Amino acid sequence: MTAFLIGAGYIAAGTFTFLLIYLLLGIVRNKHPKNDEPLKVSIIVAAHNEEGILARCLEALSRQNYPRHLLEYIIVNDRSTDSTGNIIQRFENAYSNFTSVQIDNCPAGISPKKNALSKGIEKAESNIILTTDADCIPPENWVKKMVEQFDEYTTVVIGYAPLISNNSFISKLTAFDAISNALIAHGSSGWNFPLTCTGRNFAYKKSFFIEVDGFDKIRHILTGDDDLLLLHMSKYQNFKMRFIAGMDSSVPSDAPNGIKEFITQRKRHLSGAKYFPKSVQIWFGIFFLSRLILLVSILGILLIDQAVLPPVLLLPYVFYFLLLFGEAAKMGQLKLLIMYPLWEGYYLLNQFILTPLSFFTKSEWGTRIAH
Repeated sequence: MTAFLIGAGYIAAGTFTFLLIYLLLGIVRNKHPKNDEPLKVSIIVAAHNEEGILARCLEALSRQNYPRHLLEYIIVNDRSTDSTGNIIQRFENAYSNFTSVQIDNCPAGISPKKNALSKGIEKAESNIILTTDADCIPPENWVKKMVEQFDEYTTVVIGYAPLISNNSFISKLTAFDAISNALIAHGSSGWNFPLTCTGRNFAYKKSFFIEVDGFDKIRHILTGDDDLLLLHMSKYQNFKMRFIAGMDSSVPSDAPNGIKEFITQRKRHLSGAKYFPKSVQIWFGIFFLSRLILLVSILGILLIDQAVLPPVLLLPYVFYFLLLFGEAAKMGQLKLLIMYPLWEGYYLLNQFILTPLSFFTKSEWGTRIAH
């Protein structure tokens, strides 16, 4: 039995390490010259009953370190029943480059968020589209740093989207999870084989969005205005993406605090996985299984005879930690690394429990429900 566990551990450790090397090489390959030419940009924010948080987002956007005449802000009021519309109107009156789109009804069969973003993109006068969420506070150099990544060939740019934790255990765990997702997004982008991204720090060319028929093929899915759109875009021949790493281009959001909020958010995010291309599902499947088999092998060997545990089986975890350290440092979240041992167990439990639930239950998003 011990020999079997050691053999399985070696195979799992090798596979896990291979995928980590793949991500590391992708990060190295992601180095690109910057574009120094300022380009006209349309920033789109979809807001649905965001009266408590929208103003701070729009204030941050109004302070962007970028030529004002090249900036266009399109704020979409998506069927809000609170004072969101008044907040948008206030900024529209104060700034000539702020404009609004009012949505009173969402057509059946289309995700409300995708519908809102589509209406904003239709109105955009620029070819460069930047999207973020109403609960975010983009740093003042965000637009500048994102635009620097666009050249004549680049069609998509994504960046860090850290979660800001408070003192709760759940918030720290999910904030660390965002670091892991950033590593996967950063590493895979270097191979032009995207695996994930986050809509609060997402940019693409409007011409390319139109070329791929926008959200049309994924319009019925509640989630996926970011990762599913990115994966859909990657199927096209002229798809060329870049990843921008750094705190001055990171767009943070608050991490969920309670168990209910956490489970709802995770189910919503994971519900889109069933629509991923097979190649992406296989990648994540191997990533999960190699880690599961490795951990089971190590625990099994320790239970039988800890003296025969090959130290080499622990090396993938050291390698993984170093890669996560690099991403956490660039995101300014080194303090969260203390969560790594607990997060490794969380990751495996998450895949066992929440992933199946996300496939067979409804996903909620505020007042919106996906079937």
